[in-house]
Amino acid sequence: CSGSATDFFDRSKECERCIGQAVERHVVRTALKKGFAVVAVSSQDREGSKCWSPPTDIPRTLAAIKHVQAAEDLSNLKVAAVGASSGGGFVAELAARLAESAAPLQPAAVAVQIMAVPPERLTAKAFPPCVFWYMPRDEMMAPIIQEDIETLKGLGKEVIEVQCPPLKIPKEFFSDWTELIDPSTSAEIVGSLVKAGIVGEDGFLTMDPRHHGKRWREVLREEVAKVRSGELDLTADKSSIPELLNTAYGQHSWCATDLDKVLDFLLRHSSSSASTQALGQA
Repeated sequence: CSGSATDFFDRSKECERCIGQAVERHVVRTALKKGFAVVAVSSQDREGSKCWSPPTDIPRTLAAIKHVQAAEDLSNLKVAAVGASSGGGFVAELAARLAESAAPLQPAAVAVQIMAVPPERLTAKAFPPCVFWYMPRDEMMAPIIQEDIETLKGLGKEVIEVQCPPLKIPKEFFSDWTELIDPSTSAEIVGSLVKAGIVGEDGFLTMDPRHHGKRWREVLREEVAKVRSGELDLTADKSSIPELLNTAYGQHSWCATDLDKVLDFLLRHSSSSASTQALGQA
């Protein structure tokens, strides 16, 4: 929920509404280097939670893929699907429904991030090879995801588990993730968070940035010149800083831990004679 296709690409003349969220953009850039063609799709709900609804969004998503295939002459390529949270549940549902009907564009492999999947969907006869990519700190979701992994293993289906632990926040943390933040400003941000006790001496966040958003925003607006001037935005879902803090906390957010391993798994199962197509979901 809360995501958009515009999170995956940098702002440009072709996409003036794109915002290029740091983690999503890193996923796209890495996938492109591996030979994937990347398609990102938004859910139909653009006014409310922006969560995914399979009855509405599956036909729209398939139409979007077909459009890109035709426009870019990619009709011979297989599809791999990646999604996080509501988007993760959506790509699993998409794979299960298309497997049941042997429909065209059935994903050859899926990566489901920070979301569990109902067991009845996993038992679809042709449910594809799957990556479960999750955060152990997510105490509600992690145990259910582990059960999903065991279900697929019990069915003899190929599945891999990738965990995204909390991340340390060194002074270059933000500038390493995005060139929109220079190293000096990154050090200023991190230093301010350490001084306020929001980042501990061990380099890890001491509090959930979602639940304590007012606190860390007040600190950065007071201490960081580019935040104070408005050059750097702190708005959730519109700025990389809140997202990167959520990723670093490691509870329920996009992550890129072992990204090469995940993409290589998808590539192995969806490779054809040409490049492979990846479907990215918000």
